[in-house]
Amino acid sequence: MKKVLAAVAVEAGRTELAEFDMPEIPPESGLLKLEAAGVCGSDWTSYLQASQQPRILGHENVGVIAKIGRIAAERWGVKEGDRVALEEYLPCGHCEICRTGDFRLCDYTDPWMGGIRYGITPISVPPSLWGGYSQYQFLHPNSILHRLPGHVPGTEAALALPLANGIEWVCREGEAGIGTTVFIQGPGQQGLGCVLAAREAGAECIIVSGLSADANRLELARKLGARHTIDVER
Repeated sequence: MKKVLAAVAVEAGRTELAEFDMPEIPPESGLLKLEAAGVCGSDWTSYLQASQQPRILGHENVGVIAKIGRIAAERWGVKEGDRVALEEYLPCGHCEICRTGDFRLCDYTDPWMGGIRYGITPISVPPSLWGGYSQYQFLHPNSILHRLPGHVPGTEAALALPLANGIEWVCREGEAGIGTTVFIQGPGQQGLGCVLAAREAGAECIIVSGLSADANRLELARKLGARHTIDVER
């Protein structure tokens, strides 16, 4: 295959299919063949922004390593044919923030400060394939990826980032643990991820609040481990 087909968000609320050249892969980079790409809430808001340049959305991505350079293979510890889930961030890896583990806050991941990030970097930045709504995605040398076992369906593996956010917010930032009480405001996708994280952390009491329109999500929160749910409008 010499061409790659991708869905390009060309303007607010409009997508066009476009073909791109299959990129050359240098020793420190790779190429991902997409298996599944999640739709994040930020994808929708970005899609509706008229000021954005044409770009390939999608940053909750799962796929198979199609090509990989020698240096990248050594650095990431993966080989062609391995299944991986990607982080959206492309941090520098050497600043103080990166070294303390908060690489998502690295300036290099911020497109508005001249950085790049999967799912939002415009196609004008070579080699254009920066998002998951595509057949293939370019793997930047600073990519952070996680190997996936073969038995996990791609549609479930695409939830890796929102579930990881739940773990970070509840366990790392909130310091939840055995015997604690956790109150989660909002039963959205990531709020439900927080419920799972709190349950696995051993929280004694999990409480989730939401709106009347969230009735189905609040019911799901109880199934996932919440002891109490609160309709704040009632």
